[in-house]
Amino acid sequence: MEEWILKRSYLDYKDILNDFKLDKVSAQLVSKKQFETKSEIYNYLNPDISLFHDPFKLKGMDEAVNLILNDIKENNNILLSLDYDVDGIISGAIAFLGLTQIGAKCSYILPHRIKDGYGINERIIEYAKEKSIDTIITFDNGIAAFDAIDLAKKYGIKIIVTDHHDIPFSFDESAKKIFNYVNADIIINPKQHECTYPFKGLCGGAIAYKLIQALYITLNEDMNKMNDFISLAAIATICDVMELKDENRSFVSLGLKNIQNIQNPGLKELFLLYNIGGPVTSDDIGFKIGPCFNSSGRLSTAAKSLELLTSHLHSKSSNLYNIKNLAEELFELNQKRKEITAHAFEKAISIIESEYIYNENIILVYIEDVHESIAGIVASRVKEKYNKPVIVFTDSEEIIKGSARSIESVDMFELISNHKDLLLKFGGHPMAAGMSLEKTNLSVFFSNLKTSISEYSIPQNKIHKVDMLLKFEQLDLKLANALKKFEPYGKGNEKIIFSSLNVTIRDFKIIGKNSNVLKLQISQSEVFRGFICFTNIDSILIKIKNKVQTNQYNDIIIDENNTFDIIYTIGKNVFNGSEKLQLELISIR
Repeated sequence: MEEWILKRSYLDYKDILNDFKLDKVSAQLVSKKQFETKSEIYNYLNPDISLFHDPFKLKGMDEAVNLILNDIKENNNILLSLDYDVDGIISGAIAFLGLTQIGAKCSYILPHRIKDGYGINERIIEYAKEKSIDTIITFDNGIAAFDAIDLAKKYGIKIIVTDHHDIPFSFDESAKKIFNYVNADIIINPKQHECTYPFKGLCGGAIAYKLIQALYITLNEDMNKMNDFISLAAIATICDVMELKDENRSFVSLGLKNIQNIQNPGLKELFLLYNIGGPVTSDDIGFKIGPCFNSSGRLSTAAKSLELLTSHLHSKSSNLYNIKNLAEELFELNQKRKEITAHAFEKAISIIESEYIYNENIILVYIEDVHESIAGIVASRVKEKYNKPVIVFTDSEEIIKGSARSIESVDMFELISNHKDLLLKFGGHPMAAGMSLEKTNLSVFFSNLKTSISEYSIPQNKIHKVDMLLKFEQLDLKLANALKKFEPYGKGNEKIIFSSLNVTIRDFKIIGKNSNVLKLQISQSEVFRGFICFTNIDSILIKIKNKVQTNQYNDIIIDENNTFDIIYTIGKNVFNGSEKLQLELISIR
């Protein structure tokens, strides 16, 4: 079931119309965002590098800069300890490129997803000792690596933790939450409770940018050298599904513009393989480029992605040839990952439907013989289908691993934290988490989560928040161009959803290489518009066929009483320099 809710206005759109150079529809849309001041509206409509916060406001930044600059001066060995997802890879690329440019003697290491699991571990510490590493800097991990960091300190290795994940906590005897910090020399994480940084929603890539920015400011470096890093931080922000508010909106907006001129040859090769030309969108990054980087960490080693982004630093004559080959390898890995994911998703749905798991408030599904690296993707897709928090578990050698994805009303990190005594490893944030446990504890863990979830409010219907009602006569390319000012879209700044009422479906057909696209002709008061649909196709077809009559030739019999309401997005399709209005159908009723 679905529920459509029309957003209310928080401000008078006429005031916005007077104060800003906007068309009426755009002013009405701005009025529905929860802005309190004119400056907030201005900053939203004009994202700019001037809106970046001072990196030295991050707790630990001054100390980190001093430690790193001393390491450079002393020619000390610095090891970057990364994660194997896009955010970890991008964090490493920014840090490695940025530190190398200022003379740091640094190298990097990434854990193997299956052999090591998430983040820094004792094997990495032993490697650092063997290589005579003086300082380890973690990126996008480390905030929960208590044992590994204790071992590093035992060996006399300095540790700087840069991370954005939630701080681990426990409860005292009075059920008061106690936050637990690792024994690092320095921690940079805006979620530290003593940190006064004005925005807490940065990803690991953005924090890596902040660290390099602080170093460059201290050294009076040319800040134009940071332009590529803004684009890389934008990729990490999009792919780690961070809220596009405050500083993140500026990161992504500027990064997507800068990416047209990015100097990184590895990224350029990936863009060529995906035929990404002209303005780059957050969808290009989130559904094409990001999954390519992720696929290396899932099916091979994430080091290949990092090598693609950094190998141009070397002056080998065959370097460009190697970069091209690496890009093609990542592209092919992603194609293979898609096939594996589709199979695993079908298997998950079969289990959920046959065992009626969808009736539970939390969907807990254990899938045997599925590659553990794609459990998170399957969990995301299951969550989208059922609109409930999900954990997908699968085998990993002697243990079970799980990937969790949540909905807005359930803090998954807190929910699982209440039962972490059953887990071997655990980390994450409110919307996503990862964990491992002994197989013998799985049924108890399932039972405990089902009990705990009762404390949360789980919506029974999928909710679509509609921004505005429009007539078909208003739908044109001029409006699509006006809406560009609301981009980039993503979490916290979702695509604008419009609705039109009492429309008639005149024609529909399935198209596409894999028969996975629905094309429709729809009219309202004799105004015709073409629509295209990429998701939820089966349920839309059922609704249409239950109401629309066809003759023996499968032609639609027009009946003006058989009308629908629709919700959709408005965009542009740019091909060979030609722009066309693109209306993407989301659902009908």
